[in-house]
Amino acid sequence: MIDILLDDFPIQHEIQELQNELNAFNERIAELEDEGHRGHAMEVLKANALDFARQIDELRCLLVESAAKHAPGGRVIIIDTPLQA
Repeated sequence: MIDILLDDFPIQHEIQELQNELNAFNERIAELEDEGHRGHAMEVLKANALDFARQIDELRCLLVESAAKHAPGGRVIIIDTPLQA
């Protein structure tokens, strides 16, 4: 198990905020697709959703790097659990 450092809480909060925004984008994309919308606007929404996912991945990497720096021997076991909304 990873001990969460106090310095990591802002990163976790940012991840949660981005995840919430990503979920909202994905819901809106699904709604629009169900209504038959296609075109440039849909591509922009999908590109924005991918950008949120990339930012989330980058922040998660920072958490892993931070945990590895503070773990004995630099070894970390990651247990991926879903974020709660």
